Amino acid sequence: ATTLAGLSRPERKTIAALAALDGAPTQSEHLAAVVGPDAAALIRRELTERGLIQQTPGNGYRLAGGVAPALAEPDLAAWREWWIDLYARWACFQKHANPALLLRDTDAIRALIRWAAAAGRHRDVIRLTRAIEAALTLDRQWRAWSEIVELARGAAVAAGLPAAEAWALHQQGTRALLEGRTDEARAALQRALAMRQALGDRIGAELTGYH
Repeated sequence: ATTLAGLSRPERKTIAALAALDGAPTQSEHLAAVVGPDAAALIRRELTERGLIQQTPGNGYRLAGGVAPALAEPDLAAWREWWIDLYARWACFQKHANPALLLRDTDAIRALIRWAAAAGRHRDVIRLTRAIEAALTLDRQWRAWSEIVELARGAAVAAGLPAAEAWALHQQGTRALLEGRTDEARAALQRALAMRQALGDRIGAELTGYH
């Protein structure tokens, strides 16, 4: 706490921004957006030397253990909203340009998805999930994939977004089919198909019906 009290405002912003990711790392390029690229490298070095943040493989940074509880009630909700906006835009671009690059930040994005689900930010859950689920599939991170797709389906139900719910059901049904869980797959895919047909989503219905 004494060490934190002596930090500059940009340093405290960096600490609070990392605290909002619940221990997950973020890449230096994203952390630089917190304080600006000119000051970011010096701040990262000073905070690392003080043991307040830790560098992770692949040029990532996370908050050191035990630091978050010492913060004087930072507005983490505001920082989480900031991260959601940053990651949603960045991931939407990268999933087409360089999907493998997303894997460096999926832990941070998953932490934000969990928070958004608990906070009732349903649309944020859905857009973040849709941005990274393909990357998790390619990397065979099935547990992580299952968690966020289920959260997205729940968010779609809560928000009354049938198109998003049908998408999540289609994804879950496809996965169940690949794993040989045919009864579960049939139920999910039939429901997704019915929803897409009711919505007039011809392309989506054809895709689901193909299974």
